[in-house]
Amino acid sequence: MKTINYYLIFICMVLFSCATNTSSGLEGSNQINSKASILSDDDTKECMQYSSWQSDYWKEKNYRRCIYCNMYMMDLNCDLSENRVNYYNLSRSFIELSTEKADSAFWALRAGMDINGETEVLLELGAYIAQKTNNIDDQLYYLEEVSELYPNNQRALEKLSSLYGKQERYDEQVEVLDLWLDFEICGSDSDINKDEDYVCITPKKYKKAISEKKRAYQFQGLETSEVDLERWEADKSNMQYGLFYLKALRDQEDWYSIIEYADEMLFYDNSNIGILEMKAAAQETEFEYSEAISTYERLYDVTSDFKYAVNISKILVEDSNFKDAFKWAKEAVESAESNPNQEGKGEAIFQKAEVLFYLGRSCQDQSISFWDKIVYEIALKDYKKAYELKNYNAQLRVNELEKDNYYITTPSDWAQYASGVNEVCPSCQNDKIEDSLKDCYSFISTKVKKK
Repeated sequence: MKTINYYLIFICMVLFSCATNTSSGLEGSNQINSKASILSDDDTKECMQYSSWQSDYWKEKNYRRCIYCNMYMMDLNCDLSENRVNYYNLSRSFIELSTEKADSAFWALRAGMDINGETEVLLELGAYIAQKTNNIDDQLYYLEEVSELYPNNQRALEKLSSLYGKQERYDEQVEVLDLWLDFEICGSDSDINKDEDYVCITPKKYKKAISEKKRAYQFQGLETSEVDLERWEADKSNMQYGLFYLKALRDQEDWYSIIEYADEMLFYDNSNIGILEMKAAAQETEFEYSEAISTYERLYDVTSDFKYAVNISKILVEDSNFKDAFKWAKEAVESAESNPNQEGKGEAIFQKAEVLFYLGRSCQDQSISFWDKIVYEIALKDYKKAYELKNYNAQLRVNELEKDNYYITTPSDWAQYASGVNEVCPSCQNDKIEDSLKDCYSFISTKVKKK
């Protein structure tokens, strides 16, 4: 106690007083040390004042005065009152002043634990002090204590993982990460703001933990996708975990495994959009066109989203099934038109034009015919519409089709093949047209007027 009194006297010589009545308090410090277990009314009032002052100094980052006030409160035995010494502020003030005061910071920390026990806040402060002094062993000790006594503390788990990783202690890092990943993923902001008893890991932190675990696996020579697989297999009904694993397989371009695991996941939720999308894309990549179309049809049935109709149309074009491709392209246009602001209409119309463009390429003989030009002209009209709707890829096709008037009809074409005819369509029978219809165009009913 004498050491403390000398320390207080020294501070008084260096610092301004904590408040106007500080000096009188110090003068009676010897009498204060002999107080009984119950404080007088005056001492209780003084504890209240110093508690308020130390709080203000802490907020102002006036660490020296914060230390002085809390030390004086210790000497006054304020822990016997309702206004106790703030050991966190005292300990933290020492270390914020200088890392050379780490011993004083730990002394104040231990004093706080003697009074208040190993609270979560004080244990985390111990880890912080150790971090400031680059004391890895002490930092690990305090963080391990936090994680053991307060298992819902994700900050401690995150810091432990980082420390173990830096120390290349990957087995221990994985153990900590498994504890962290055991928390349920927060589904929304409302989940994060639930009552204090509910603890969840944010998607951002989840991704960080997964990334660190994969890194640890990589350094151990293990397959990183196993991290996502383990997580999903522990809770197979959790589609979010399953989707993370499918994405890991996608990064490895393991398309067959995606299809296999997606089928198992869909057993738990056969309408899950993310899983169905991953499955369809994998099937398409592996040229399983009929299966991919079936999956995209399922997606379209569930969502009525134009993009799935576009995907089906593209696959059918690859398979040279232009009639069905055209039907799905028109379906995509109708679906997009029902969206707010007709979102996606430009993309859908572009796909409709693409069907006609590749149909023309497929049906065209060595020399281009009148009907080939009519089909290209219908496609050109759609490309221009798509461009107006800000699908800028369409301009490349417009430039190609309008070049040298090779792909579109001219007045001389109409005079030669459709004299006296004002409009034609590829599926319309007209004896006045000398160029015979082609069966491959028989499903197109769009009309083109004479120029």
